Amino acid sequence: MPDRIEKIRGELDALGACQSDGDATAAALGRQLAVRAAGRWARYRAGVVQADNGEMVTMCAEFAAAHALAALAETDPELGAIVAKQITAAWTAGSGVGEWLWLLLGDELAQRVTALTMELVHEMARGAGA
Repeated sequence: MPDRIEKIRGELDALGACQSDGDATAAALGRQLAVRAAGRWARYRAGVVQADNGEMVTMCAEFAAAHALAALAETDPELGAIVAKQITAAWTAGSGVGEWLWLLLGDELAQRVTALTMELVHEMARGAGA
């Protein structure tokens, strides 16, 4: 059974395969995210995850990114390739995601989101320990 599970996962990965960050395109990255979102949707439809589960939030984000990348690939493939390379490079670096989020939000909003999130984490930890 574990061999069959790994085979299925491999087939799913192949369906959404995206080039390395040096060769990524918006269409390929969008397809990768769409395959992941479709898998989450199938698990939801099968009753494996609930609608309020974090999986659904992730699915919606993957769908939104896939949709935007597909539109970008269609309207401006050259810019789409630049964006796809930036995204995959940030994913590969790990820390690049945080830097991009900070740039996208701007200093003031990023600082406020960070402060509120840290306050929430602290309060949740206090509540869990009570």
